[in-house]
Amino acid sequence: LNRLQLIASLQSRGFSLAAIGGLIEAWEHGQDLESLVGSEATLARILHTPEPLRMPLAEAVERVGAPTDLEAMQPVIDAGVLTLETDDTGEVIVVVPNPVLLEAGEVLHSIGVTAEERVAEFVFTREHVNQIVDRFVDNHLPGVAAHLTNPDEAHTKDTAEIFARLVVTAERILVSMFREEVRARATARLGEADRSHL
Repeated sequence: LNRLQLIASLQSRGFSLAAIGGLIEAWEHGQDLESLVGSEATLARILHTPEPLRMPLAEAVERVGAPTDLEAMQPVIDAGVLTLETDDTGEVIVVVPNPVLLEAGEVLHSIGVTAEERVAEFVFTREHVNQIVDRFVDNHLPGVAAHLTNPDEAHTKDTAEIFARLVVTAERILVSMFREEVRARATARLGEADRSHL
């Protein structure tokens, strides 16, 4: 069951079946979860899932301008931004799987970005992030999986640590490049605005 849950978690985070083929092969050779990934802490760092936020529909409307019409919320649900549940009293509860999206929604709502525009941005971002993750996983996970077949337990844990560090480094590169491009474009746009007033 743990193995199936791990595969499902990897797939939900953009890991293709081809990329985790090496892991499946390692499992078939009898390695347990700890020896395969390195340690429970390393696994948690790689596959950490934030605790979903739950709130009444009225609170979601107030915080992020969510549509009050449940049918109008369907595009937001389809995009994976939120889901809906019903509690024991019949009240509709909004569930936000990733709290960062709620924070982003609050900021964008405060500056007048509509719900439709926010959903479009989320879908666009998700598609491009998936492409980056697919490339990263396809290029690096098979090699890591091959090293994990080494019977030396210390080597296995070291390899898992390296992969965890690789993930963190990739995240830092993405953030750094994003900020660099935003600075460059913002500077250029502000320069154009200044020149237009001359």
